[in-house]
Amino acid sequence: MSKSLLEMIEPLASLLRKSDLYCYPVPGSDERLIMTLFGDDTTIYLDKRDNYKELLSPLLLWCHASRARFDVNKTEIIPLGTPQFRNSLLVT
Repeated sequence: MSKSLLEMIEPLASLLRKSDLYCYPVPGSDERLIMTLFGDDTTIYLDKRDNYKELLSPLLLWCHASRARFDVNKTEIIPLGTPQFRNSLLVT
């Protein structure tokens, strides 16, 4: 990853770290998995207690400041958890 790309994505990472999102709790730890960044791919992990609308605030702020945009055609929601939880999330 080029330094300029790292410099551009770090503010987004910082916004997400400072957010009130629960993200994905790491079992047996106080840590949480918030995101992975690889090239121009960003994966954000949300907990079932998180509200998608709360995620949009830091994302839209970062997009506005950096003049970036997310390609909604490439955006996927992949639920983790029990089959019942995954099915209920997909319908809502």
